Amino acid sequence: MRKPQLYGEGGAAFGQCGDERVPDIPATLDGARVGWVDDYGRTHLVDLASNGAPTAWPVRLPAGVYARSAVTGADGLAMLQATRTAPGSRGYEGREESGAGAVLLAQADGTVRIVEELSELVQVSAAAGGHRFVYNSVESFGDCAHPGPIWLVDADGKKIKTDTAALGGHDADVFLEDAAWAPDGQLYATLATSVCDPRGGAPQVAPSLWRLDGNRWVSAGGGRVDYVRQYKAGTRMIVTGGVLWLERAGKRTRVATDVHAAEAPVP
Repeated sequence: MRKPQLYGEGGAAFGQCGDERVPDIPATLDGARVGWVDDYGRTHLVDLASNGAPTAWPVRLPAGVYARSAVTGADGLAMLQATRTAPGSRGYEGREESGAGAVLLAQADGTVRIVEELSELVQVSAAAGGHRFVYNSVESFGDCAHPGPIWLVDADGKKIKTDTAALGGHDADVFLEDAAWAPDGQLYATLATSVCDPRGGAPQVAPSLWRLDGNRWVSAGGGRVDYVRQYKAGTRMIVTGGVLWLERAGKRTRVATDVHAAEAPVP
């Protein structure tokens, strides 16, 4: 089963490591406040400017729905991955497990809106860009994990389905492995495709950089990449094959090796 990992603009992760749950990296909500979801499905806030203790993040989830992780946008807006499996059970802790779940938007006042409900949810890959989000959900059916469409979502929960036809045939599943909005407002993503087979999936298109042009994904070139962050014209950070590069005017400088993912604020 493919296990795409994604780090959102605020630094939040929908992550996993084997069968053990990886706690979310705290993610900026607004100002100096950060929020996260713990291993028991509880949501927390802390204000770094006040040096105070963490407090409850008052997200009012529907009855029987439990938060698993969050990616935060601007002004307290957040996208949550939630499950109907209660915290403390193997189904909640084991990230390979699938079950009924949902993607939700949480507003600054704690109210939530269900964006999508799913019957066999394994994980959600998502990223935030201010008051907008991009995501796709992965469900488990038979031998393989199958991603749904890649959706754009606004602050009101309105969804727009993006067009991934340029990545290949109808039999291939398209995985959103990473995404980020560049300073110029362009949305870039690392996308990959595979076709289900008894061994769990045969890769078709290796992870590579794509850009959303209107409603269509178009190739942004550059060969295989795992993560890309564009800072300004001609300057970007790239992770490929475990190596972190800083690229300026087309020339790359190696920064580190054995890198799984990297994130930094856009200047």
